[in-house]
Amino acid sequence: MRLRHLVGAALAFVLTTPAAAQYSSTLPQFNGTFASSAPWPSFSVGQFGGTPTSNITFAQISGTFGNSDFATSTGAVDVKLDGILVAQCVVNAPCWNGGGPYNWSYTFAPSEYSIFADGFANLTADQTAGFVVRLGPTQLTIRYDQQTVVPEPSTYALLATGLVGIVAVARKRQQA
Repeated sequence: MRLRHLVGAALAFVLTTPAAAQYSSTLPQFNGTFASSAPWPSFSVGQFGGTPTSNITFAQISGTFGNSDFATSTGAVDVKLDGILVAQCVVNAPCWNGGGPYNWSYTFAPSEYSIFADGFANLTADQTAGFVVRLGPTQLTIRYDQQTVVPEPSTYALLATGLVGIVAVARKRQQA
């Protein structure tokens, strides 16, 4: 009877062990329009769709200030993903006055993963001073655990080897 319980526990472990998966999506480069005075425009850069909604273990967004149209700078801008400030270029910073493109990235805290609960994440650029907002391609990467897993053949082979050993030991004990 113990053998059945052991086999059942082993199968339950193999069939429910989470496996890591990754979502990655990239929005194309973005160019705003020229603005020389307030009120400064707010732009919808794009939307990441089909994001994981639960079991997130890591989330990061990255991009550049400047792009292939004008690599050396951008207008002053606050970049936000669903309202969370993920990048900022301020007046007189290197990203604002040339020499770019300048890389930026933001790693989300676990307390911020709830922004992905609806399966979508909207990227916006709020201009904060003059010129043109220019962003390179922006990439969102999310790692998450999948709960329904099909084990690899090597996992089955390892499980079968262990079960054969257990059965052999049990038979040896019964014969003694």
